Amino acid sequence: MRFRVLNWALSVIPLSVFAGSLYQPPAQRAVPIVLADGVLLVEGSVAAPDRSGLFVLDSSATRTIVHGKSGIGSPLENEMLRIAGAEIGPLRADVSPLRNCSRVLGQPVTGIAGGAVLQRLAARIDYANHLLTLVVPASCQLPAGRVKLKIVGGLPFAEATMRTASGKAIGGYFLIDTGQSGTGLILTHEFAAAHPELNGTATLPSLDTDGVVRQTQFLRLDSLTLGGHALRGPIAGIAPPSSDGAPAQLAGSIGGSILEHFDVLLDEPQSAMTLKPNANFAAPFEVDMSGLLPIADSPVADDVARSGQRAYTIAAIAEKSPAADAGLRVGDRLLTIANRKVDDMTLDQVRDILKAKPGAKVLLTLERGGDGAHKTLAVTLMLRRAL
Repeated sequence: MRFRVLNWALSVIPLSVFAGSLYQPPAQRAVPIVLADGVLLVEGSVAAPDRSGLFVLDSSATRTIVHGKSGIGSPLENEMLRIAGAEIGPLRADVSPLRNCSRVLGQPVTGIAGGAVLQRLAARIDYANHLLTLVVPASCQLPAGRVKLKIVGGLPFAEATMRTASGKAIGGYFLIDTGQSGTGLILTHEFAAAHPELNGTATLPSLDTDGVVRQTQFLRLDSLTLGGHALRGPIAGIAPPSSDGAPAQLAGSIGGSILEHFDVLLDEPQSAMTLKPNANFAAPFEVDMSGLLPIADSPVADDVARSGQRAYTIAAIAEKSPAADAGLRVGDRLLTIANRKVDDMTLDQVRDILKAKPGAKVLLTLERGGDGAHKTLAVTLMLRRAL
C-alpha cells in the first residue's frame, strides 16, 4: 500500500506548461501489462537501451523517473519515453533508486511514468486480460454514462460514494491512482477524522513503496459506488496525517485493486473516465489472513535479479495473528508455501495464498538466521480474517 501526501491545487495546470510534445502517436494496439498488488506495469524505455524494462504507469505521478542503480543521479534531459507503442518527448527524466519499490511489488521496476503519457493520451486498461492500449483522445467514443474527472494540479479526481456498515452514505473526491498498491482504497486521515463512522476496526502492518512498514487502520465498507457501479464489501486503509493538512473535500485515493474490477478508459485530456464491469466485478475483497507481510529480498530492478530466482523475507508480523501465534519473526525467510517453492512464485501469488480463505491451513517452511547459524522451520497457519 502506498501512502503519499495528496496535493490539492487551486487551479488546473494547462497541458501547455509541460515541456515536450507527442512525437509519435500510439499504434493503438493492445500490449500486455503486469499487475503487482494492483499496480499497473508495462514495458517501456527512456534513453534506450540502458533504461528499458517495466515502468509503473502511474496516474498520480507528475514526473517521469528512471531507476538509478547507484542512487540519485543527474536528470536525463531531452529524452524520449517509449511505452505501449507511443513515443513521447523530448522530456526530462529524474534518476532515483527504485529498489524498494521493486522489493514491495516483487517486480523489476525500471521507471515510473504518468503525466507525460496520460495528460496527452487516453488509456484503455483491460484489467481482466492484462492489456493496455494507448489511444489518441479525439478517437475515443465517450458514452453518456462516463465519469466526469476533475483535473487538479495535473491529477485526475472523481466523485465516489461510500456506504458504511451502518448504512450511512458518505461522498467525496478521490484521486484515481493506477500506481497505488494494496487494498485499492485509501482514505485521508483528515477525511476519516471528520466522519467518525469511518473509524478503523483493525490495525495491520502495511508497506509503502519506499519499503517503510506502517501500522495502518483498516475498515470494511458496505459498498463503494463509482460511476454508478456499486462494489460490495471493499476494504479501506486510513493514511497517516498529512504534513500540511488535506482539504475536507478530498476523501482519499482509488487504486488498482478497485479499478481491476472494470475495463477502464482513463481519458484525462477529455476529463472523463468510463468503467465497464468485467469478469472480476463480483470478486470479494480480502486482506492478508496470516499476519505475515512478505517483501522481495533482492533489489529486483537490477540486472542480477532477472535470473528468475525469487526470495521473500518477512518484513512485519501483525499482533495476535496466526503468524504471531506460531512464533514467526521479522527476518524469517520464506522457502516454501503450500508445498511449493517460492523461487518460482511471484509476490502476488504468495499474497493470494495468504488471503485465500478463512479457516484454510497453509503449510510454510522458513529459514531463520542468527548467532551465525541458520535453521529451517515448518509451521502450519490457520488463516483467519482480521476484519
